[in-house]
Amino acid sequence: MANLEKLIIHWVPSTRGARIIWLAIELGLPYEVKQTVKSAPHLKEIHPYGKIPLAEAKYTDGRTVVLEESGHIISYLLRHFDTDKKLSGKTPEEFEEVDFHLHWSEGSLIAEIVPLIVNKAYKWADSELTTKVFSPHAEEAINYLETVLAKQAAKGSKYLVGDHLTAADIINHMPVAIYVGGKLGPVGPNVQKWLKQIESEKSFQEAYKNEGPPPWAL
Repeated sequence: MANLEKLIIHWVPSTRGARIIWLAIELGLPYEVKQTVKSAPHLKEIHPYGKIPLAEAKYTDGRTVVLEESGHIISYLLRHFDTDKKLSGKTPEEFEEVDFHLHWSEGSLIAEIVPLIVNKAYKWADSELTTKVFSPHAEEAINYLETVLAKQAAKGSKYLVGDHLTAADIINHMPVAIYVGGKLGPVGPNVQKWLKQIESEKSFQEAYKNEGPPPWAL
């Protein structure tokens, strides 16, 4: 296992940290979860940014690689430990699709959904900015996933890439769950089926067993 002794995952309930636990389980990595709170001062002693998700890959030769941000952590773990390419994509085409989702989910999808969460929390859902800008953009992103999943379903697959769970499913789960669970906009049947499918995975159940109320329970 590339002489990895342990992956320490600094975790806060109802955050993106659970997806790192999920990935570690799928990869069969030895890991330890350290529960903390958001912006805890000691996190900046580990990494100057000091935000969750944060992980430390500790190796048997004494090295420690500090990993910050979901996309970077997932990319690192896939590059170093997904030796059979189960989660990275088994073909060059699948690899590129998974890599796209690692960037798109954190760079575009979540950015379209966060304003809707804020607007709903502050009861600005009927504002002109929401109805004309935020909602259409988020709906377009969710519709994109609906299109991808419809094409996958036509091939007999329940997943975003290939015929099994990949990192594309893992990284996209939380923003989609927030959108669906928070009733932030219309959702197609394929996205709904996909969400139920990946949440039924044993690795998902194990990773999320200690989660508190989901952030999408607005």
